Amino acid sequence: MPDFFLIFFTLFVVVLSIIYLGFFMSRNKKPDTHPLITREQSNVSKVRRNSTESLIYRNRIVNLNDTLASSFDQNVTSLSDLVSRSFDLNSLNFKLSETDKKLSDPKTSSDILADSKNLYSSLLNIKNISKFSSQITIAILLEPSYEWFISYITSIHYGFIFIPLQHSETETEIFLTLDHSKVNTIITNHSWAKKLSKYSSPLNIIVAGESDTPLAIHKSHFTTTFNDLVSPKNSTNLDHVSPPKISPNQIAYVLYERDINNNLVGNVISHSNSLSIVSSYHSILPKNTKITSKDTFFLAESLADPSAINLLNLAILFGSSISVSQSDDSEITINQMYLYTPSIIYLPPLLLRDLASLMRSNIYRMPTVEVKLFEMGYSFVSHCINNRGFIPGFSFWDFAYFLHYRRTIGNNTKLIYTTGNDQPSTISFLRTLFGCQIFSTGGPSSVAGALCCNIYGDYQQEKYPGIGPPLPCCEIKLVEHDDSSLKLSPIDTPNPRGLIYVRGNSVSKFFWNPSTPDSPTIPSPNLSNDGWLNLNSYGQFLPNRTLQLLSRSFINNVPTSTIQQLCLKSKYVADAHVYLNPSSSKNLSIVVHPRSQALYDSCKSSKMPYMLKSVAKNKFAISLVHDDLWRIFVKNKINFFLLDSEKSPPNNTESNKSSFELVLTPERFKRSNEWINSSGLSK
Repeated sequence: MPDFFLIFFTLFVVVLSIIYLGFFMSRNKKPDTHPLITREQSNVSKVRRNSTESLIYRNRIVNLNDTLASSFDQNVTSLSDLVSRSFDLNSLNFKLSETDKKLSDPKTSSDILADSKNLYSSLLNIKNISKFSSQITIAILLEPSYEWFISYITSIHYGFIFIPLQHSETETEIFLTLDHSKVNTIITNHSWAKKLSKYSSPLNIIVAGESDTPLAIHKSHFTTTFNDLVSPKNSTNLDHVSPPKISPNQIAYVLYERDINNNLVGNVISHSNSLSIVSSYHSILPKNTKITSKDTFFLAESLADPSAINLLNLAILFGSSISVSQSDDSEITINQMYLYTPSIIYLPPLLLRDLASLMRSNIYRMPTVEVKLFEMGYSFVSHCINNRGFIPGFSFWDFAYFLHYRRTIGNNTKLIYTTGNDQPSTISFLRTLFGCQIFSTGGPSSVAGALCCNIYGDYQQEKYPGIGPPLPCCEIKLVEHDDSSLKLSPIDTPNPRGLIYVRGNSVSKFFWNPSTPDSPTIPSPNLSNDGWLNLNSYGQFLPNRTLQLLSRSFINNVPTSTIQQLCLKSKYVADAHVYLNPSSSKNLSIVVHPRSQALYDSCKSSKMPYMLKSVAKNKFAISLVHDDLWRIFVKNKINFFLLDSEKSPPNNTESNKSSFELVLTPERFKRSNEWINSSGLSK
């Protein structure tokens, strides 16, 4: 008698196998993006002006004869229009988290509109509030929070000038910025309010948040609370209040930074500058990945960061949900993402690499058999992404392993944004693990932090570690740089290198210089008559016509940013910071936070002791990392550390023959420890 169960089970397996194979065979012919698009991601001019300049590069969706992107809708000409459009959708909301384990009720679109009107009315009534070009001007010195968000919404909606300051900056730097900006109204927290009480000029200090101690009264400063300003009892009926018509060229916000000469400068960003960036981010996404009001943005970065502001504007455009994190610890950030279930995430490079390090650590704590099975699944997904050009999603391995890791960040993520191009291996790993698109973007404050962005379906960052083609709102060229210490040429092959020049709708044309209230700006000295802005930073175009940002520091014509990228290829390195150290005999210093499990396994196989907390003094562990890095450098033709690159690396890293100074630290890199400054860069 036939075994019907066995027959049924066999047929079921056969049918399932046919469906499964058919799915992958069809996907094999349908990559996420056509290979021709990712192969050459920029249009280039046919001729160059002279041999000291490169060709002009534009995003491939903008023809050389077309106008650069300015607005996604001709009826939206300012950020104020953007906010009005968002309120009309009635879907914008702000999600709050009291801890990393509990969500509080979100602030709805109605709450946001009411609080914004109340804040607007209250600010109008503050005596002697600073005004430039008849625009009320306020600064904000605050961690990511609802108060920060409402202050920004109010400013861009009602035509204020907004000056965001990094809350992690030093007291001296903040005082210098206030001196330069001449702004006298600042929204801040209790901690900074105490520090600002020592500021010499009179200030209007608006204190956000709760505190057990009452506000201190100062003779020279006016102090009030943010809650008082947004309280309905302090405002008359505001139903009739509507925003004024704002000119596209009106100042939206001012971004402060240190220039190449370490001078403090404020880059003036107009409404049209910022709107062109939002439109560009919107236009480069395919229809099947368009952002909607149902999406949730999660920003794990200071909101004073230019890229965070751009993504905040993108969320406002679609009336999406917005959530923020005040933590620079990826363990806490993971818990928050699990709560918020975001679909679009912004992680700065530090947190991105820290997240990858934690994920790897959890993976390699599994039993050996489980690790081997995971590696088989990882190899399968990597093959689909790198060789076939699509993220597989549905598969046995997805249900067995990758779904679990997606759930740790909310199981809803479709886009992750980060900045810079120094972590290609990290991006590749997390893309495979989470099964989502990861975009690198970035740029200096003079272009509002937005110069380029990776395109959808570009999975070759490890081969071409760049930040993508120019955004559709701008065009880029490289200009020769030649001095006694550094030579970069735009006619180098295969990668033209040089100083980055940019022209377009996102370019800041003015510096903040409020010497007179009616004329608070001066033309940027870096802007040429034909509209090209010298960014005073270096870059190179890769064979796929994407831009790679290069660090300002070089050693033997090799940027330290390239050396940092190579460090992350080591099996022992979770994160690294590379910098020139003139005080050291070796000139180059590399600080490494190691992958503890990999070092432990190597030390164990050599019968040597290992503990992470004492890794900084473990000479054997230091020699393992040093030798592995040395081999990677030589393999990538960076062989100037030793005259004879065929020699074995020096075993004694304390000798003068050592190629570079290596420091191992058990601490993960965060803005709150000694290795990283407020801008997320190595000190």
